[in-house]
Amino acid sequence: MKSFRLEKNGYNKEDVNSFASYVLQELDSAVNKIKEQNDTIIKLQNEKEESSNQIVNHAKEMASQIVNEALIQAEEVEEKRKELLRIKNEVIEIIQKHKDVEEELKRLKLND
Repeated sequence: MKSFRLEKNGYNKEDVNSFASYVLQELDSAVNKIKEQNDTIIKLQNEKEESSNQIVNHAKEMASQIVNEALIQAEEVEEKRKELLRIKNEVIEIIQKHKDVEEELKRLKLND
């Protein structure tokens, strides 16, 4: 604790003024430090928000790309399914024609 010299009319003015000046300097220093820390906090919060936004935007882009690729693959699969169905129907038709030809041949042999 700071002590002041005593004089007739109270404490020594020079001691009091010196101490007051010291306290003001310390207070000013503390206020400046708090301002700097507050500025740092605001800067870090802004950086965090910017990083978060970048991550979210990247995730959205990736999700969109995945969905688009899935849609393209789904269209390709659907086209292949339709082509296979068309081929299957052609095969069934060929088999039916083959059976019809066999039956016609059997009928012709019976009529001989």
